[in-house]
Amino acid sequence: MVDIFWEALRHSPFFQNADISFKRSLCLHMVSEFHLPGDFIFKAGEHKNRMVYIVTGEIQLLSNEDHESPFLSLSGGTLLGETCVLCAHVSKVSIRCDTFCEMQVLDIKSLCSVLLEYRSVTKYLHKRYQKRIDYAKWASSDLVPKYDPAIDGSEKMTTVMKLKKQWKFIASHHKRKKTEINWGKVDRSFTSTYLNTLVIAESIKLKRDVICLQSQCPFVIDPDSVSITATELISIHYDTFMDIFQSYHNEHMFLQNALREHMAQFDSILMRRGCRLPEMKSTKESLGRVKTFKYKVDASKRKQRYTERDINANAVKSLGSWRFLRFFLLRNSIDPKSTIYVTWEIFRCISILLEVTMCIISITLPTTFNREQILYAFRVVGLIDIYVRLHCQYYNAQGIAVKHPLYTAQKYIESSFIVDLIASLPVGIIWVRHSDKHTRAGLVVSTMAQLILRPLLLYRVFHGLTYMQKKLYSTGAAVVLKTKATIMVFVILGFLTNVLLFATCTFDSNFRNCTNAQYIQDSVFYGSYKITTAFLQALYFNVEGFTHSVSGVFGVESNKEITYFLIIECILYCLRCLILALYTSSEIGGNINLSTHQARMKQFISFANDLLLEENLTKAVVDHYEHVWKETLGTSINVISSKFNLYLRIQFVCFLYEGSLRRTKLFAFAPTAIIQRLAPCLREVHFRRRGTVIRCNDVQKNLYFVHKGEVDITVANTVLTTLGVGGLFGCFHKGGTFRQTFTATSMTHTILLALDSIKLQEIIAEWDDKHTEKVLKQIRTCQQRLILSKHLRWSYLIYWTMFRLQLMANMWFLVSCLDHNCYYIKERFGRPKTVSPTMNFTDSALVGYTYTVNIFSTTGMRDTVPTNWKELIVSAVMALFAQFMVANMASGFANMVIIDKNTLAKYQHKINKMKIFLSGRYLSPALLNKAWEYYILLWKLQKGECLPTLITEAPSYLKQDVMLYLFGYHLENHFLFAKTHKDFIRQLVTLFERRVYLPGNVIVEKGDVDDTMYFVHSGEVGAFDRQGTDVIQVFVVKSDMSFGEAQGLYNIPYKMTYKAVSVTFVLALRKSVWEYLLKWFPASQETIMQQAVEYNIRGS
Repeated sequence: MVDIFWEALRHSPFFQNADISFKRSLCLHMVSEFHLPGDFIFKAGEHKNRMVYIVTGEIQLLSNEDHESPFLSLSGGTLLGETCVLCAHVSKVSIRCDTFCEMQVLDIKSLCSVLLEYRSVTKYLHKRYQKRIDYAKWASSDLVPKYDPAIDGSEKMTTVMKLKKQWKFIASHHKRKKTEINWGKVDRSFTSTYLNTLVIAESIKLKRDVICLQSQCPFVIDPDSVSITATELISIHYDTFMDIFQSYHNEHMFLQNALREHMAQFDSILMRRGCRLPEMKSTKESLGRVKTFKYKVDASKRKQRYTERDINANAVKSLGSWRFLRFFLLRNSIDPKSTIYVTWEIFRCISILLEVTMCIISITLPTTFNREQILYAFRVVGLIDIYVRLHCQYYNAQGIAVKHPLYTAQKYIESSFIVDLIASLPVGIIWVRHSDKHTRAGLVVSTMAQLILRPLLLYRVFHGLTYMQKKLYSTGAAVVLKTKATIMVFVILGFLTNVLLFATCTFDSNFRNCTNAQYIQDSVFYGSYKITTAFLQALYFNVEGFTHSVSGVFGVESNKEITYFLIIECILYCLRCLILALYTSSEIGGNINLSTHQARMKQFISFANDLLLEENLTKAVVDHYEHVWKETLGTSINVISSKFNLYLRIQFVCFLYEGSLRRTKLFAFAPTAIIQRLAPCLREVHFRRRGTVIRCNDVQKNLYFVHKGEVDITVANTVLTTLGVGGLFGCFHKGGTFRQTFTATSMTHTILLALDSIKLQEIIAEWDDKHTEKVLKQIRTCQQRLILSKHLRWSYLIYWTMFRLQLMANMWFLVSCLDHNCYYIKERFGRPKTVSPTMNFTDSALVGYTYTVNIFSTTGMRDTVPTNWKELIVSAVMALFAQFMVANMASGFANMVIIDKNTLAKYQHKINKMKIFLSGRYLSPALLNKAWEYYILLWKLQKGECLPTLITEAPSYLKQDVMLYLFGYHLENHFLFAKTHKDFIRQLVTLFERRVYLPGNVIVEKGDVDDTMYFVHSGEVGAFDRQGTDVIQVFVVKSDMSFGEAQGLYNIPYKMTYKAVSVTFVLALRKSVWEYLLKWFPASQETIMQQAVEYNIRGS
């Protein structure tokens, strides 16, 4: 940081000679800012309380006459507001960015916080500041010869012009070597001593498209300027403005003054014009050429906004001579959200799936099956569905519900009526039986027409699943997407199976046998020509081709069949790629919040294992965050509402929390304005059953409203009361913190609304009500009485996959190994004609598992093949099931990689941004390499975090337990804290900052003041001092030791430099963070001070 902000401090006369330790601390409080052209750095009339150093870019000083016209441009290297960082001043001029500017800023608050630690530097800066003030007083005193601007006529000159004139006057006297100067012509109040802080730009952009309205303006108007222009107005409703106006009390006086000034001008115009506003006419002619135009409103083409009544009234009139059609429709339309219509839609989707399934297997149905009657039944259902959909209501473009049956029918006819009508045509009853040729043609036409037309109805099923997908969360949506992919696979496989049969089979007169299919004759099913077996064989071939699990059942010799098979294989390959992409994409990267949650969980478990955290504490943290995930799914109401505008955010949070607030005694009768002020300040906090919200002796600052669940308030193991929805407990102290004397425990899964107690006091102060004082008095009285009395993802995937493989093997054993003997191919060359049984159970199990793994891995071994239709069905099911297993495994492993990559990608993005930032700051290569090495080590050690996020964001009771178990012994064994109260240590340990240092990294430099004491958790720290020109190591602080007690207690400078000797983890404890606890534990404070005196730790 010193290297980054060194130039800014070097350019400042105040800070350039200050102590180096002070500069190091000061650099930690300086910030870099980036501004766009047109951004104001200072505005005239506003208080300046910061120092600004321009790194790159140009800024402009604007004229006080219009605050728009620049009279001076300054560039990089300029330092502004140096004295304002010590004492705020009113800006005399407006300063604006002319280009993209990078600047380094130090505000007065940050400087004061550093000066509190460096008192000697405070005196030094005060002297420098007072010296400059004394010079200004002397320059304006009577001791200085007065300058008469009337002598040279410079009373109307700008400041810069006066300064330039003085330079020329003095320079001319130096050239003439005159020792005496006529001081009457020189203004001694001007000085050039501090002009080295300004860098004047080479050029200045003075031309602006403005109109000068005052004669004092020193700039010339551009001849092309136009005094009358098109105007864009921004309007705001009065009520909205008043809501915003009342919400920002800090700006009340400023806005009130502005409104008063504006109304004064407005009233004067009204008085002069006799209660009429002035006409918008220019007093001078325009110098430019302005194109004008005229317009006329055509009322006939105006877009009318109809109501629901207007639409229904015009429905019959629009039909004209076709009005008789209304008698074929129902009197009322159907609400698509009604229970009756939803039930009908579900029934229709099921009937469509059954109808499509029947079309696929229709060729295998026996002749005794009433095929025609079932097809007629489906046709009747389809016609009824068309009639129902003619009456389905919809919303038009204006958002009006259209309910008239004529309009609903027209909408349906324009949308999906044609598809439903074509898909419902009775082509299934076409059946020609006069000759073999005609019979085959009739069979082909009937079956193929059904296979082409009936699946068109599946759009209804897909639309229903899509609707469910939008309503469900990520997991349920993925299941719906997989369901749609599965339906698509079965329909396409069934279609291709029928195509393969019609292309390769020669049917007999009864359509019960399939002959001349060469790939069947050359298989182990030789001699079986039944149409059912042929259908199963064709389906099995398609499934095996789709899954790439061909095991050598079939052989192909004829060119005709080879052509058919090649075409089918190409189609199946494309289908497989598509389905696997859809299936895996539904699981991979679908929920960034889930990936982040899993990555944090994995990181915490790794941290807990490395530090040997107790298993019950690890489980408690994991269970808590799993509960929070189930409740919120990684989203935060506060984050979501922060994206809304003010009005919408208030309405949103009031809708969520007003009911709970109204159930409290304090806000039961509160005005709506108070609820609207309070609700946006609330934040949701989740606790599991039996979770501890507040422990006895906890010093906390939050107030809790019970939004959901129940909370027990306990004192000395006695339950005083149980708070339900609307219950209120926590800190009511005006000071902001309070040491609680009770324990609050959630009895059920609970949602609490947390509110900072100081914020509550501010809101109540705005509400003058006797009821509030009464309730607060009861609360304070009550307080006085109380004072008196998933990280196993890899293993899961492996075990789940093995379980599924075992399930597949069991299916195969049931159908092919009934006699405890499985069958395998004895001849290993040529096509399998005969199979042989195994001789014992071990061989049978080996053969069964080999076949199962063969299907799963698609290796294509031919040791085992299906030999009957049952085995064909089971093999096809196993092959399809195996593909879903592969897709599930791929998506599961990909998700685990994404979880790891997600954290790494975020960390890489963060350090790359830091690297780019440091590279642009002209940082030395050595420091840049050190920073890069540190970030790399931090990732290797703890995934980029010194302490896991799950610990830092955990509830107080979990954070206390975990931190006390891991780091509590540093305080319990320390001479300063060993005798303090156990509840004091329990809360103090949560304020540790865990830091990691590389060998050679400086922890603190000699002379630094950081009010921090350090505890070495692991590694070693060396203490170094300088003797002459040599740096020697005085001693070594080893693991479980500490240093900096005096500096951490009394905020004094370090007397030596401390560096890490090895990779070191250090726990830092800053006094400014934990000193609030001393107020509520006075006995512990006295103990610490006594121990400090005993061990000779003093503040000087």
